[in-house]
Amino acid sequence: MAGSPASATDGALRSFTVQGKSLQAKVQVQTPPVHFQGAKDALDRHSALGCAQQLYAHLAAGDLDKAATLSDDPAASKAIWARMLGRLGPDEFKKTYAAYLGPSGLELRFVISINTHVMLIVRNPEAGMDAAQFYASAGGVFHVEETKSPEREKLGELFQQLKNDDGIFVLP
Repeated sequence: MAGSPASATDGALRSFTVQGKSLQAKVQVQTPPVHFQGAKDALDRHSALGCAQQLYAHLAAGDLDKAATLSDDPAASKAIWARMLGRLGPDEFKKTYAAYLGPSGLELRFVISINTHVMLIVRNPEAGMDAAQFYASAGGVFHVEETKSPEREKLGELFQQLKNDDGIFVLP
């Protein structure tokens, strides 16, 4: 995988002001960015990146049921993906998610966490914009965080605050 874990910063605790309130979050900068790969096994769920890679591998295969098992709200996640599948059709849906994997796919740029809640900041090179993905750990296993926790809300507000007009996340 391009950009080994050794290329990440040490995850220093940083302070931010979000909507007038102080927020402490652990920040890792990926230099160079890590490209998403297909998940190799269930052990990949021991990190937010591993969970994300497993998620995209299932979606690229068109397996909404397996992808939904990675969510804290499987029914809500499956409903979102089913709408997209209906809009795009099965072949385009799989092609879209498959394009996120590999050397020209999504690039992990930052990992920002509050306790067990993690926000991955990824860049879609084709779109040239950054997006936030939310994960949480329970019992050492990560899942997609569909349910909005207070930590996810704070991380989302931080992402919106630090995203510039071009859709790029910029750390101060």
